[in-house]
Amino acid sequence: MLPSSYRSRPATADDIGVRHDHRGQGIARLLLRRTFRAFHRAGRRSCTLWTHSDTGALDLYLRVGMTVRHSSTVFRKQLRLNAPSPTPTSWPPRPPPTHHTATRGRPGTPGNARERPGTP
Repeated sequence: MLPSSYRSRPATADDIGVRHDHRGQGIARLLLRRTFRAFHRAGRRSCTLWTHSDTGALDLYLRVGMTVRHSSTVFRKQLRLNAPSPTPTSWPPRPPPTHHTATRGRPGTPGNARERPGTP
C-alpha cells in the first residue's frame, strides 16, 4: 500500500491511444477503466489525463466519468526570417486548440483527468 501522502496525489494516465483503424470498438474505454481500476487498487484516489481538445476523445472521457477540471488555450507563432506580414486573405488566423483538465469519480472513488496547459 502507498503512503497516504502519495495516495492523495493524482495518478497520471499517459500515452493511452488506439490505432485509427481499431477505433470505435470500445478499446480505449476498456483501457481507461482498467487503468482506473489498477490505480485504485494501488491506493490512488484520482487519475490525471492530459489531452488536446482536437483528439476526438473528449466525449469518451466524459462517458467514463471524467469531468473537465481545467481548460486553457495555447498560442503559437511560427518564426521565419523575411516572412511576409499577414494579409487580409490570411486573417484572422485559425484559433488554437483548447486544452482541458477533467476529474473522474466522486469523493473516495478513482479518477481525475487533466490536460497539460502549454502542450502544443
